[in-house]
Amino acid sequence: MKRHGNRLVIFGSTLAAVVAGVYLIGLDTADQVASVVGALFGGLALYLTLSELRRRRNEQPAGTIPSARLLHPVSDEPLERPTLDGPAGRLETRNVILLAAALVFALFTVRVSTISLFDASGPDDSVGPAGTTCAASGTGAVALVVGARANVPRPTLTAEVRSLLSAHLAAGEQIYLIRLDGHPTLAGTLSITPAKSARNHDLEVKNTLSDLDASLAGLRAIAPEADVLAGLSIGARAVGDRGTIVLMDSGLQTVAPLDFVKPGVVEAGPSEVSSFLRSEELLPPLSGRGVILVGVGDVAAPQQPLNDRQRRNLVDIWRQIAVSAGASCVQILDTPLSGDAPVDAPAVATISLPEQQSLTLTCGSDTTLTTQAISFHPDSAVLRDPEEAKATLGALAKRINSGKLTVEVIGMTDSIGSSELKVTLSYARAKTVRDQLIKLRVSPDTITSRGEGDTVNAIAPGNQVANVRVKC
Repeated sequence: MKRHGNRLVIFGSTLAAVVAGVYLIGLDTADQVASVVGALFGGLALYLTLSELRRRRNEQPAGTIPSARLLHPVSDEPLERPTLDGPAGRLETRNVILLAAALVFALFTVRVSTISLFDASGPDDSVGPAGTTCAASGTGAVALVVGARANVPRPTLTAEVRSLLSAHLAAGEQIYLIRLDGHPTLAGTLSITPAKSARNHDLEVKNTLSDLDASLAGLRAIAPEADVLAGLSIGARAVGDRGTIVLMDSGLQTVAPLDFVKPGVVEAGPSEVSSFLRSEELLPPLSGRGVILVGVGDVAAPQQPLNDRQRRNLVDIWRQIAVSAGASCVQILDTPLSGDAPVDAPAVATISLPEQQSLTLTCGSDTTLTTQAISFHPDSAVLRDPEEAKATLGALAKRINSGKLTVEVIGMTDSIGSSELKVTLSYARAKTVRDQLIKLRVSPDTITSRGEGDTVNAIAPGNQVANVRVKC
C-alpha cells in the first residue's frame, strides 16, 4: 500500500507540473484552474482504477494452475485465467465510481482546453481582439496598400514588414502592390520562381525584396485625395480569403464615407465610426484576412501633426473597422514612418485638428473640460480616453492642492433625451471626474459634485463633457 501511495504522489506531482506548464500558456485564469484541476483529478482517478483492475487480474483463484507453470504446460487443457466476471475480477462499486469519475473529468478537461485554445476571443470593445498578432506563417498572399501620396511620409519597408514578406515569398506566395490615392489601383505583382537549391531560393527572395524597394521608391499617387477604405477593399480582393493586408498610410482618408476633413471626425469614437459604416454596408470585405497597420497617424508637411491622443484614437478607429469587418487578426506596428512626402504627388486636403487647450483656473470661474481634454462614451459615464483624462486632471489636481482651492464638478449632457435621464447621467459623469481627482490625491473634502443635465452651459449635440467650477 505504501508503494502505491508513493507512486500516487509522484504521478500526481508530475501530472500537475506537466499540465500546468502546457495549459498556463495563453489561457484565462478560470480556464487555467479548471484545466489543471480537471486533468489532475481525472488522471488520479484513472490511475487508481487501473491499479485496482491490475491487482485483481493478477490474483489467482484457488485451484488454478500456479503462474510458474504457465510457461511449461503439462496438459492440453486450456488454462484458466481470471475474468472480470469471476469473483477475483468483479468490478466493485467503488471501481465503477472511480472509472466514471475519470471519464467525466477527462472529458471536462478536453472540453475546457479545446474552448481555451481554439475558441478564445478578446473583449468586444473599441480596440479589437486582445493580444492578436498576424504571424508571418507564409500562408496566403500579401497585399501592400501603400499611400505614396501627399501629406504622408515616403513609404519604406519596416523590418517587421520585410520579415513578413520574406516568409510569404519563400513559401511561394504572391505580393500585390496597391497604390493608395483617391482611386486606389493595383500597381504590380511580385513573386519568385522555384529554385533548384536552397541557396538560389534565398537569393530569389532577396532579389525580389530589392525589386520591391525600387518599386516603392518610384510609386506615386495618380488620383487626388485618399480613399483608404477602397484601398483595403482592393487588397482584400487581391489576396483572397486567407491572405494578409498591410496598410502603410497615415489613415487620414479625405473622401466620403469617412472624410476626416469634416470637423470632429478625427476624434469620433471608433465604435461610432464602425457602426455607421456597418449600417451603410460600407465596411471593406476583410473576413478571414489578417490586417497589419503601419504608420497610422504619421504625417508629413503640410499636414499638421496629430498629438498622442488623436493618433491613438485614429489607430483605434482603423482597428475597430478591421475587427467589425471580420478580420482574422489585427496587428499594430508601432515603428513610426517619418520623412517628407513624395514629390509631384497630387494634392490631398489637409485635416484641421482641434486646437489643444491649456487648463486655466481662477477663483469663481467655470472651466469646461471639453472634448480636447475629457470626454465620455455616448450615454455613459465611462471616460473615452482614460490616459488623456488622467493627464489633464493631474494638472488640475496640482493646481487645487497648491492653491488650496475647493472645486465643484458639474456634470453635463447634450440636449438629446429625457430630462430625468440627463440629470442622472450628468451626476454620474461628475462623480467619475471627482473619483479621478481623489485618486490623484486631492482631498475629498475639497471636491463636491452634482449633475445639471443640459441646463448649465448647454453643449452641442454629440459632445460628452464635464464642467468644473472653482471656488476660493
